[in-house]
Amino acid sequence: MRNNSPGGKANADGSWIGGITRIRTIASWGLALLVLPGQSTQAQDLQDLVYRLVRQTDNLERRSYDQFSGRRNASRYDIEALFQARSLNASAELFLRMVRDRRSDSELRDAFTVLQDLMRSVGRFSFDRSHWSDIQRTSDDLARELNLGRRDRGGDRPPRNEEDGRASGRLRWSGTVDGESQLLVRRSDVESRTLSGLPVSGTAFNFTSALPRRAVDVRLAKKKGRGDVQIVQQPSRNNDFTAVVQIRDEKGGSDDYEFELTW
Repeated sequence: MRNNSPGGKANADGSWIGGITRIRTIASWGLALLVLPGQSTQAQDLQDLVYRLVRQTDNLERRSYDQFSGRRNASRYDIEALFQARSLNASAELFLRMVRDRRSDSELRDAFTVLQDLMRSVGRFSFDRSHWSDIQRTSDDLARELNLGRRDRGGDRPPRNEEDGRASGRLRWSGTVDGESQLLVRRSDVESRTLSGLPVSGTAFNFTSALPRRAVDVRLAKKKGRGDVQIVQQPSRNNDFTAVVQIRDEKGGSDDYEFELTW
C-alpha cells in the first residue's frame, strides 16, 4: 500500500525521490536564468568599454603617424612617441582578446593594471590633449567596471603622503649638451632624452625635496649655457606629474649647462 503523506517514504520504484530531484533541478535552472542576464550585461559593458579603448588608441596611433610623416627631419622624441602609441594600441587589442576569452576577474585586473602603467608612460609625450583625455576617461571607466578605482583620485591632486606634504622645493641640474635634449624631472629623479646630437654627459643634480605628485607651477632659472633652456611641459596628471625641460644647443660642439627649477 502506497504512503502519500508528506512525510512518507518513497515508492519502491523511487518515483517520489525522483520527483523531488526534478523539482530541485528545475529550480536551479530557474535561478541560473535569473542570474545569467545580469552577468551577461556586465560582460557586455566591459567589452564595449574595451572596444572603445581600442578605437581610441588606434586613432592615436594613426594621428601620431600622420604627424610623423609630415615632418622632414623627425627627432628621436617623435619616433619614440610613435612607437609608444603603437605599443598602447597593441596592448589594448591584447586586453580585448582576454576579455572576449572570458579570462578570470583576477587576470583581467592584473592585465589592466599593466595597461594603466603603459598609459602613464605614454602620457609623457605631447599628444593632442583632448584626444588623450578621452583615452583617460575610458581608462577610468574601465577601472570602475573592474572594481579597481582610479590610480589618481581627485583630478590632479592624488592622495598625499609624507613626501608629498612639502609644497615647495628646488632642483639644481648641470651637464654637457651637444644638440637638443629633454630632461624629464619626476619625483627625485632626472631622466635625459636625446632628440638630436650627442647624449647628455657629465650630469649632476640635487633636490631639496621631491617634485610632488600633484599639479604645481614649476619655474626655471638658467644659470649657465649658451643655448636655449625652457620648460616645455608642466607637471600634470596627463604626464604622470613630470616637468620636462628642453635644452637646445645649436652651435657647433658642446657646452656646459646649469639651471635651477623651483616649485
